Amino acid sequence: MTVLAVDTPEDATLDVVFVHGLDGDAQSSWSRESSSSFWPRWLAEDIPSLAVWSVGYEASSSRWRGRAMAMEDRAINLLAELQNHGIGNRPLCFVTHSMGGLLVKEMLLHAAEGRTDFANFADATKGVVFLGTPHTGSGLTKAVQALKILYRSTPAIRDLKRNSAHLRHLGDDYRDWSNQVGLRNLVFFEAYRTKGVRVVDEASANPGLAGVRPIPVDADHVDICKPADRTSVVYGQVLRLLSEIRKGREGSTSSSGSQEPLLVPIDELDAFDLEVHPAISQGTNVDGLPPLPIYVDRPHDLRLRQIVNSCESGESAAAVLVGGSSSGKTRAAWEAVRRLPKSWSLWHPLSPGRPKAVLDGLDEIPPRTVLWLNELQHYILTSPPEVGEEVAARLRVLLRDDGRAPILIIGTIWPEYLAKISAAPPGGDFDLHSQARSFVVPVEIKVPSSFSAAELETAREAGDPRLTQALSHSKAGEITQYLAGARALLERYESAPPAAQAVIKVAIDAQRLGYAENLSRSFLERAAAGYLSDNEWLALGDDWLDQALEYTAGKCHGAVGLLVRQRLRPGQGTEELPHFRLADYIAQWGRKVRCFEIPPVDFWEAGVEHISTAKGLVLLGEAAAIRWRVRYAVLLYQRAIDMGEPLALLRMGELEEKRGDSTLAIDFYLRGAHAGNLKAQLKLAEMLTLQGELTDAKKWLRAAADQGEFRALESLAEIAERAGEVPAAIELLQQAVELAGRLEASRPLRQLARLQESLGNDGEAETLRELSKAGFQTVVRRSLQDIAKRSGGMTMLKDELLAGVSEAQAEGRTARSSDLELLAEIYEEEGELDKAEAVADLAAEQGYPTVLLTLVAERFNRGNKKEAERLAQKAADAGDSYGLHELARCNPDDGRLQQLLEFGLEPDGQISPLPSDASDHR
Repeated sequence: MTVLAVDTPEDATLDVVFVHGLDGDAQSSWSRESSSSFWPRWLAEDIPSLAVWSVGYEASSSRWRGRAMAMEDRAINLLAELQNHGIGNRPLCFVTHSMGGLLVKEMLLHAAEGRTDFANFADATKGVVFLGTPHTGSGLTKAVQALKILYRSTPAIRDLKRNSAHLRHLGDDYRDWSNQVGLRNLVFFEAYRTKGVRVVDEASANPGLAGVRPIPVDADHVDICKPADRTSVVYGQVLRLLSEIRKGREGSTSSSGSQEPLLVPIDELDAFDLEVHPAISQGTNVDGLPPLPIYVDRPHDLRLRQIVNSCESGESAAAVLVGGSSSGKTRAAWEAVRRLPKSWSLWHPLSPGRPKAVLDGLDEIPPRTVLWLNELQHYILTSPPEVGEEVAARLRVLLRDDGRAPILIIGTIWPEYLAKISAAPPGGDFDLHSQARSFVVPVEIKVPSSFSAAELETAREAGDPRLTQALSHSKAGEITQYLAGARALLERYESAPPAAQAVIKVAIDAQRLGYAENLSRSFLERAAAGYLSDNEWLALGDDWLDQALEYTAGKCHGAVGLLVRQRLRPGQGTEELPHFRLADYIAQWGRKVRCFEIPPVDFWEAGVEHISTAKGLVLLGEAAAIRWRVRYAVLLYQRAIDMGEPLALLRMGELEEKRGDSTLAIDFYLRGAHAGNLKAQLKLAEMLTLQGELTDAKKWLRAAADQGEFRALESLAEIAERAGEVPAAIELLQQAVELAGRLEASRPLRQLARLQESLGNDGEAETLRELSKAGFQTVVRRSLQDIAKRSGGMTMLKDELLAGVSEAQAEGRTARSSDLELLAEIYEEEGELDKAEAVADLAAEQGYPTVLLTLVAERFNRGNKKEAERLAQKAADAGDSYGLHELARCNPDDGRLQQLLEFGLEPDGQISPLPSDASDHR
């Protein structure tokens, strides 16, 4: 063991320790050719108060082996050596290469246990740099295999392979601890192969830490830790990290450990920092214009101003502006808050991830703070939904806390996202968004997509040349859309060269399928190939992606481009791997025009290979599953499972249950239940109950009840009732009512009423039924004939529905799904099948593919099986595969449908064979 003191000034304020990987040493691992390229010394020269050390140890013949691994011994040995050199008594940062990163994680977790003399290392460590380090799951296994090729099968590598399970747990534990203490992590991966082998790619390098994205480096696995000069990305990023740590900018925390919010005084706000769209500029020929056009007040502004005034008088309040892309929501919010007194501040929570930023900082915001939640769906429509529900619940509590008043919460959301949370589910279904609904619905303010005649006249009289230009070019009064460059964006997309258009289609498909943020360059590059014809692909130059991204980033009449690189602003967190975001208007437009399009194979392969977060993998896996692209759902979920994501186990269980494999479904539910996933516990208990394994079922129901799930108590009550234990069932239902709360207690109250009635307690039963009416009720839709009769006949009902749909379209909002479903049924019954399908298509474009399933059932029942199957696949392509499942269930002798049920569809719509690369999950 060698601890090389590179430079140790007496007034040092920060220790930096370099730890090499396999076949390395304290000097050559960090030098490219000569001693002058030894970059630890560069750091000492550029930051005078830095104490720089480099550790050397035997890494190729250490024979790390045994269940606990000799790596653990090496970790303790290294901690002791560093302690002997006085390291650990002041702030500390590690720089690691390859397997050296695993060693440092082992050291820090040992220190974090706090039971030895090395506990101070956990408190002292402020940052870790990982260069080409494989972290968890399949990525670790892949890297070990690659190292085996490079270094042959040394004892170290053989033992790493044998102990891969330990290393996966090490990665999980480090991720949890690092996120908890707010440790700064900087992660790099090599872009090139080493002797024909890619050792650590983007997925392998990703430790799954909040707010951390791996940075690609133009180097192989050997040279990634040997920057050529001070201008290299590795050196620049490490220098930046150390400078911030040394200056104490690693992130201030409150006494409670929560992240302090970054508050900006109201009089220092910048509209564009708050994501207000830049307005058109080209063609006005006028100098000296203000950054934003003159604002035209509309009715929603008056209501918003009243809410802001109530906050000025000392009350907390909230407002959520609901409107389509570029309809003026964010500008309206900006115009309202900028008029608050200078004593107010604004908090725009973004990093590390929007929901986590809110949860970490909400307790620390003082009175007279505006909580700015633009694009509210990113905060409350999360995967898993429990995170968004916690955000919404915490916001509701904040509004009721008079001791924190006044607080103004202001958000924006698209209508299609609001539709997902605004309606309670049918009785018995999980209510995934009850808190979100309770927060948003009472405070929503609709923002029309177009100006009224009076508002257009006001805009015409304003004298702003940009408004004049918008008035002369926009359609149907869509002034704000034109001002934001929406029409120019669409024109630029339609005239884009093939590669640029392919990249945009990738981004559209990713966003409409749920993966809305953080599109990496590698993902775009891998997926785009599938959107190009053979001739288009052959015609591309080597720099085709750079040219495509340059085109998509080009501004349109001064507005932001089609697809632009995102950057974090100072104070919002560390710089992440370059990622790209689609313009809102193109995202909303693309959601409709590509509603029935299934992305090509390359898109799904890109997801499997280049999505580096468990959340992203689950989201894309869910999109594949609801479209019955089973093979890719399995691959995506499996990668998320390898990263330790319990939600992926639940989703895999649901997938296997739909395929009819109850044994595999139970296995995945069991693993998810052990990992603490509440719904997995309930699903497991449900299946065990059906199989008669009541002892185990009750165990998991009790576990779910202990987490606050009242439905688990209902299920326990049903089991007790079937066993003749009515008093026990009543007691359980009483507990369920108490746990459910007033709004959700309807069903257990009705069950209680039924049991009390069976005991002859009619008065008590009637009281319980009256109480049950206060909560959410199960609604069974009447038949079409009954509804028509109540509406004055089929003709009047049809006219009423058509008027409602037309009004919704005129106002730029989505028509009610129930109206579209009834209208499609009427056309179907009248024999106007094309019109029925057109209405169902409109519903699917607006996010309601279930309307297509109404037609599937009608045509199947009329004996038109071929048409039913076509529409069922169309519904699956749009995002609802229930029709395919039902067709297969109703035709047990149809081998083709049974094959479809078991193996799913390929992206091109063909039935999949058994996926050989995913068969090992069985």
